[in-house]
Amino acid sequence: MNANQRRDEIVRFIFKNTSATIMELTDTFKVSTITIHRDLDILEEQGYIQKIRGGACVNSIGNFEKSYLYRSMQKVEEKKKIAAYASQFIKDGSTILLDNSTTVYYLLAYFQNVKNLTVFTYFQDVIEELTKPNYDCKLFCLGGEYSRAHNCFIGPIVDRQLSQIHVDTAFMCSAALDPSVGIMQHQIEESNRKRLIIQAADETTLLIDNSKLMKRALFSIAPLNSLTRMVTNKPVTQEVVSQIIGTGIELHLV
Repeated sequence: MNANQRRDEIVRFIFKNTSATIMELTDTFKVSTITIHRDLDILEEQGYIQKIRGGACVNSIGNFEKSYLYRSMQKVEEKKKIAAYASQFIKDGSTILLDNSTTVYYLLAYFQNVKNLTVFTYFQDVIEELTKPNYDCKLFCLGGEYSRAHNCFIGPIVDRQLSQIHVDTAFMCSAALDPSVGIMQHQIEESNRKRLIIQAADETTLLIDNSKLMKRALFSIAPLNSLTRMVTNKPVTQEVVSQIIGTGIELHLV
């Protein structure tokens, strides 16, 4: 395990337990106290954790809620259920655009049942998975600056590539959804990128777990009526269902 891998695992450990002592981390990762302190200094600088006396805890005002590591550990069963349902919208011979959401990643389990796909993505986990020989697909990797925090490629090069493609369908997620505003994201760059995804696709399917409904984030992506459909998990109150359907989007509850 190299230093970057160890730091990723330290973040996972702290996220899972909300805090950790120096002794717990040295025992778990079999490295010196000096090494752990150095790792924690770097992770604190990156905004994931906060050093406290004798250890570290989750930084509730930092990057942890936006990071790939944090998101990949949240609502796993709900995300798998949403992805399983959404797989019916993947058709043989279609061109597909995938964002960097952890829910979308679970769609890949169903790609092996579909033939002759063309897939565009900037999400590193999707790229690594679809390079395996058990998928019948052509893969286009949208490249730019690699972001370890989000495990994807970002920046103007990716945005320019997104603006130049056209696909049958896109699958994406968002950080928050309020029917009166639409879908939203914590970071303006990611908000702009997801807007480009919607513009690039004939139809767009939003995969979003119910913990993000009736929530708001800093930056607006698009109104709900700019999307084709959304898939979310139950329970969702009838009032919220009525508000969502009232925007004109096709709603699927699983």
